[in-house]
Amino acid sequence: MNDDINTLTLAGTVAAEPEHRTTSRGKAFAVVLIETRVTWSNRQGNSGERVSVVPVTCWSTRMLPASGDRVRVEGRLTARPYTGRDGVERHIVDIAADSITPLVDADESSPPSDAASENRRQRGGGGGTAEPRANPTPGAPIDDSDIPF
Repeated sequence: MNDDINTLTLAGTVAAEPEHRTTSRGKAFAVVLIETRVTWSNRQGNSGERVSVVPVTCWSTRMLPASGDRVRVEGRLTARPYTGRDGVERHIVDIAADSITPLVDADESSPPSDAASENRRQRGGGGGTAEPRANPTPGAPIDDSDIPF
């Protein structure tokens, strides 16, 4: 059996406009925040909702979703340590996107034409795919400017 299986699919709503960044070596990338919601109710009739925001790193910035778009992200879970400017070691967990696909409601024949989608069309962007992320060298130091958020 293959021990290095790392595949993730996440569906949610883009929480904010993508943040465009550049690594210290000049490689452009973007961070897209995907918001997911889980609602529940217990036997006593109490209900609740948990909202999570997950950072997604896109190494292709050609076609990015706009804030408010509903998307499906396919990629890999990544976790890495880094030392902050204050000298404290922290850990980052995010998704390295292989593809981002717009989602359409079953009762709609075309993507929503809300302001976010119109904004995306004006920018020439859309769902699209992200180039696969290169695997970093294990144990290599990560410069703070390489941290996507």
